[in-house]
Amino acid sequence: MTRLLRFALVGLAAFTVACGDDDGGGEDEPTTTGIPGPGQLEGCDVLEGFDEYVAGLEKTGADGYTFRLVAATPAPPQQGENTWVVEISGPDATPLAADASFSIVPWMPDHGHGTNIIAGVTPVNDAAGQFEITPVDLWMPGVWTVDVTIENEAGARVDSGQFAFCIEG
Repeated sequence: MTRLLRFALVGLAAFTVACGDDDGGGEDEPTTTGIPGPGQLEGCDVLEGFDEYVAGLEKTGADGYTFRLVAATPAPPQQGENTWVVEISGPDATPLAADASFSIVPWMPDHGHGTNIIAGVTPVNDAAGQFEITPVDLWMPGVWTVDVTIENEAGARVDSGQFAFCIEG
């Protein structure tokens, strides 16, 4: 068996274990985040700890930056590829510069994985600090967090905001 094929099979096995059903036979118990994990109760009607989508949903980072989800297509966010417009301003309400550097990380906290697709960022309204982010790949049902992290010229974290949505299948 070639090394590449072995690597692919090991990766597939690890992914299957991380996202597979729990056949432990026990009752549904919440995970450490309070959100049922793989093989447990599923569906947004029984889950807690996520945001309800509304245009203009706003988060404030620990260092005072404001992250506003201006729009999402589709709205609310759904399984598959999404496009978001995010507005970011500093602690003094100054819009983030169009050449600012930041990262977008979609993550499933109860499954312990993200996505392989890296979202692109395009400034859409320099005066308001608005950026289009696409694709925000929420490829499977469950609770997804999406961290928007501003970075300085050296790549160090400046501040971040987190949106969390339950995606139905």
